[in-house]
Amino acid sequence: MIPVASTYSALDDRAIVQGLLVRDSGLTQWFLFKKCYPLFKAVHDRHHPVDCDTWADLAKEVLILLLTPGKRSGQCPLQTFTHRCTLTMWLKIVTINYCNHTHHGEIDTISLSPQENDDGDRFRGYEPSLPPNEDSLHARDVSVVLGLVDNERYRELLRLQHIEQLSNTEIAQQMNVNMDNFYNIKRRANEKLNLLVAQARKEGKL
Repeated sequence: MIPVASTYSALDDRAIVQGLLVRDSGLTQWFLFKKCYPLFKAVHDRHHPVDCDTWADLAKEVLILLLTPGKRSGQCPLQTFTHRCTLTMWLKIVTINYCNHTHHGEIDTISLSPQENDDGDRFRGYEPSLPPNEDSLHARDVSVVLGLVDNERYRELLRLQHIEQLSNTEIAQQMNVNMDNFYNIKRRANEKLNLLVAQARKEGKL
């Protein structure tokens, strides 16, 4: 029998992206926590991202970012990857950009799209896919749609995150869950929230 890691290692970037998009847990675990371990460890040690105590915390935050649909386009950042460079290179730029945004107080669900040069090998810079005032979630927006979140755990996490603005660790402690469970709940809760915010904006309620 071929080891699972060897099977994943044979995949090209397009297959890996598709596996991440369909939430293949085995592939996600291998790609983020084995293949990309050096990447996340190096970025974490150099940039010291806010509220990420370990490189694994950073990897989980970036996964949430990559799979969170944009409020206007409905597409998550991973779906915008153009394959003009390697997936790991693109991921490194997105991760560094995420760290820079958190240091400047811009949190959680901003969608990041690295800007590629013509040769696809280097990047001139990094920019949000939407202007900050359109792509950032504000406490006012969250409070308007929070009552529409039917899952009680999602609703509580979103309240603590966006309105109380507690740290990840503080939220996990209040909810009495470990950090792995916290990141899973956070990803699903923010996906739900983004859909509700997009609908509210479409209807002119925000």
